[in-house]
Amino acid sequence: MSISVWAYPEIRIDKIWQRATEMVPNPDCYCSDEPYPDEKPCPYPAMIPRPIEIGDSKIYAAILINERYAWSKDPISPIVPERGFPEDACAEVAADYYSIGQDVAHSSWVTLQEILDFEWDKNLIVREAMVSKEDAVKFNPNQHGLPEGILSYSEMMRNGCIVTWTETYRKAFGETHLSNIIQELRGFGAPDDVRLILWCDR
Repeated sequence: MSISVWAYPEIRIDKIWQRATEMVPNPDCYCSDEPYPDEKPCPYPAMIPRPIEIGDSKIYAAILINERYAWSKDPISPIVPERGFPEDACAEVAADYYSIGQDVAHSSWVTLQEILDFEWDKNLIVREAMVSKEDAVKFNPNQHGLPEGILSYSEMMRNGCIVTWTETYRKAFGETHLSNIIQELRGFGAPDDVRLILWCDR
């Protein structure tokens, strides 16, 4: 099951957090110049800051927002404890957050400096999933990373076997994906003055 993750970059200028990206049309907005008579007003802003593309995944939500099981033997702890939505968020990000309302389950924020300081290669996750019986024999009790030839795994599988393996946070998140996010955030400003505001729907 996927989890929707929203991620908005902000930059601090003169001690005030401001949106870091341009305004774009909100795909959730269904406003119309000629609404139907019985149609309720759209609660979503017509324009929102362009979000960072994180992706819809339990693993992203676990590493960036809140502790949870995500194809893991034990709960995965985020790189910083869940902080909730920041009171000093810029007006444009706050408008989108509060318009979603009850659909938000968890929220947090993390600076680029905290992302850079995190020991992505030292912190480990014990992953747990199901694979076919044929693939299960390729795992050993101290398996680090997926064995060669394992292309997929699942939370549930008929006639499957539960296996575990160890991965670094970097590997679990996706090395190229993480690098691309960091590169984009670096383009906004100094690491202490750039942050991601994040929330997820479950």
